[in-house]
Amino acid sequence: AAAATAVFERVTIDGWAFDVEALFIAGRLGYRVSVVPIIWHYAAESRVSPVRDAMRMARDVMRIRLKAWRGDYRLQKP
Repeated sequence: AAAATAVFERVTIDGWAFDVEALFIAGRLGYRVSVVPIIWHYAAESRVSPVRDAMRMARDVMRIRLKAWRGDYRLQKP
């Protein structure tokens, strides 16, 4: 719970890449990240647009890279 709080209180992106930013912050704070498998269920009514949403994800990832380059992620573990 403490690790989740430390990471997610620092997340600034609320779009498609919020999880990418959370993982980036977790790494900068020195937390270990584990891969956990999930069961995926296809939903025909999904509103994901492959082109539009891929562009949004790319934009958000570039924002994360820019913030890292500017030094916005100089973080210390609480």
